[in-house]
Amino acid sequence: MSKRGTIGRTLQGFSSNKHTDKETKTRKQVFTLLSGKEVEFTLQHIPFEKIESVLFVDMENNGRDQSALTEASVKPIIDTIITHQYFPAIGRKMNDKIEILDGSRRWAAAKFAGVGLDILVPDEYIESPDARYLTKTIQTAKEHSLRELGIWLIAEKDKRQLDQKQLAEKEGMSAAKVSRAIQCASVPAEMLSIFPVQSDLTYPDFKSLLGMASFIDKENLDLPAFLSMVKDNIKEVDEVNKDDIKDYIIGGYNKAFRIFKKDHADKQSDGTDAKDVIIEKLWAFEGKNSFARKKTKKRGFSYEFGQVPQELQKKLDAAIKKTLEDNC
Repeated sequence: MSKRGTIGRTLQGFSSNKHTDKETKTRKQVFTLLSGKEVEFTLQHIPFEKIESVLFVDMENNGRDQSALTEASVKPIIDTIITHQYFPAIGRKMNDKIEILDGSRRWAAAKFAGVGLDILVPDEYIESPDARYLTKTIQTAKEHSLRELGIWLIAEKDKRQLDQKQLAEKEGMSAAKVSRAIQCASVPAEMLSIFPVQSDLTYPDFKSLLGMASFIDKENLDLPAFLSMVKDNIKEVDEVNKDDIKDYIIGGYNKAFRIFKKDHADKQSDGTDAKDVIIEKLWAFEGKNSFARKKTKKRGFSYEFGQVPQELQKKLDAAIKKTLEDNC
């Protein structure tokens, strides 16, 4: 039987030496960096009141998509960071601040938990190549997602003026992996913000969302209006089992997109420009599939109702008929 790999955080690929300063009793750690330079890092504790003003993350070096670090996504760390921080974050000094090279998930958890953060920081400046090497070599507790890889690849592609094939060769990746990662990174952040834990999304999920975003962009439609429809479809998300939340939200997206696409096709067929159509929500029903709205298109308008009780339909018919009789 093969030996089971180490669980948790380890330092691989470079030399490190951990010790405690005899005089100050402060933990120190020496790392040998890519340049061959040995640098001593000292453990610091940044109090909660200063963790947002003193600490920051550069996506190019850290690689973690900060917008995806929701309270739900870092909850396992929140549950333990209050009582212990066995593995400190690692950073470098940048003027009067500290850039987090590794540990942005712990930084997010500390902010949600209302506690300070332990971080190893060198007294001297570390050049960016060494900083990126240090970040890449440390085996983090949670692997970077395909989207996070894509965000980094897009930045490298633009910076180095490479096409995707050249980028794949330079980074030693397959062209397919680079293509998938860039597709994931191309999904608008607004669409992903609806998911409590974005790391639950699979490549097919990203591909489906990107297809919706591409259609909306191509047809010059209103993304916020579409997302409003999605949110109307997932009002009961708090009642869904946490293991099923991602699929529930994807279902809400699919349903909203079918309606959104059909409405657009209807507007195109009657010659009405999308900008000429005003949709007004008339009532918020408890049932997630029920709706009442008014559509105004140029000089015409219509009322639309969905999934309303038969008795309510009769009352609406009577009210409309009476209004017409009284005013026409």
